[in-house]
Amino acid sequence: MHRDLGDTFGQAESHTLLGDALLAMDAPESALRHYRAAVEFLPHTGERYNLGRIHVGLARTHLRLGEPDLARKHAGLAAGIHGALGIPEADEARALLAALSE
Repeated sequence: MHRDLGDTFGQAESHTLLGDALLAMDAPESALRHYRAAVEFLPHTGERYNLGRIHVGLARTHLRLGEPDLARKHAGLAAGIHGALGIPEADEARALLAALSE
């Protein structure tokens, strides 16, 4: 539906939620595909909050896939984005980054 309407934000949000669900179902490879698709749509919206959410999801996914360097990269991006926005989610991203840096 979002694709048919040309709604790039809706497409990004749908892919993000699918990534979250698939990661929770222990399907990280599938989650990764959806998070990557979400990242492709968000630059067209200029929306930063959800970009941070996607990077948190990517960090958790890469960690589950045994890719700690990529997990740290995405956790750092999420911490930077959410930190710049001054929102509480920045604490979660920083905690994830700190855990990955130990």
